[in-house]
Amino acid sequence: MSQPVVRIARKAFILFALAVSLGATRLCAQLETGSILGTVTDQSNAIVPGAKVTVTNEDTGLSLSTTTSEKARTFSIRSRSDAIR
Repeated sequence: MSQPVVRIARKAFILFALAVSLGATRLCAQLETGSILGTVTDQSNAIVPGAKVTVTNEDTGLSLSTTTSEKARTFSIRSRSDAIR
């Protein structure tokens, strides 16, 4: 093989190896998480502060609970994907 072809092949291999290694690192770093955000209201559509909110995975029976905040009157439940589906 001639020198220019060897250089191009070497550069292509290095770029390919770099792309594969960066891609593999990125794939391993991803986490599956989710969140449920909301506001609790009553029948008259008034916001209910201090309301308890529970989310339950019916398959596993695992429950996560929170309370709506007094100030913002919202709730947030965050979880890994295997906890609540």
